Amino acid sequence: RNVAFAGPLNSLLFELSGNEFVRKKLKITSSKSASYRNMDDLELVLRFFTVHSRWENFGKKISVAMDDFMAANQHREIHDLRKLFQSSIESCQKIWGDFSFQKPLNDGWREQLITPLFDAQMVAVSLIEPARIRKLEGAQDAILAATRDLYENDPEFHKAVTQATGDSLAIRNRVSKLKTMLESVEV
Repeated sequence: RNVAFAGPLNSLLFELSGNEFVRKKLKITSSKSASYRNMDDLELVLRFFTVHSRWENFGKKISVAMDDFMAANQHREIHDLRKLFQSSIESCQKIWGDFSFQKPLNDGWREQLITPLFDAQMVAVSLIEPARIRKLEGAQDAILAATRDLYENDPEFHKAVTQATGDSLAIRNRVSKLKTMLESVEV
C-alpha cells in the first residue's frame, strides 16, 4: 500500500503512526521492534479510518476494505482525518488509560493490544458527542467495570472481538455494543 497509494493519506498514516500512545500500546521502542518493522502501527491507523468509514455495513474482508479506502482517499484533504484520529486516540487514552485496547484477564487486563477492541473503542468514541466524552473521561473506574462486564457477560460482544473478527456482523456488533455501553453507563 505504501508504494501503490503514495500521497497525502499515506503521509498522514506515517505521521499518525508515530503517536506515542499507539507506539506504547504496540510496544514499539525502536525501529528494530517487530511491530514497527511489520508496519503494524501504520496498518492500525488505516484500519481505524477504514472501519470508521463503513462500520455499519462493512461487507468486505478488512484487507480489501483497507485497499479500497486507500484508493478512494489517496489524494483527499487530510485535515479532518488527522483531527478524527487524534481526538479518538486521546479520548481512549483518557477513558481507558493504560487498559485501552486490552481485554480483561482474571482480575486484571492482558497487556497486549487486541485489534478488534482497538476498532470498537476508537470508532465508538468517535461517534459520541464531545460533551459525553468529557463526562466519560472522569469515570475511568465505571468504564473499566462496564467494559469488563460487556466482555465477560455479553456473548455476542465477546464473539465479535474473538472470532471471525473481520466479519461485517462482528465489526458492527462490537462497535455498536461498545458505543451503547459508553452512552448508557452511569457517570
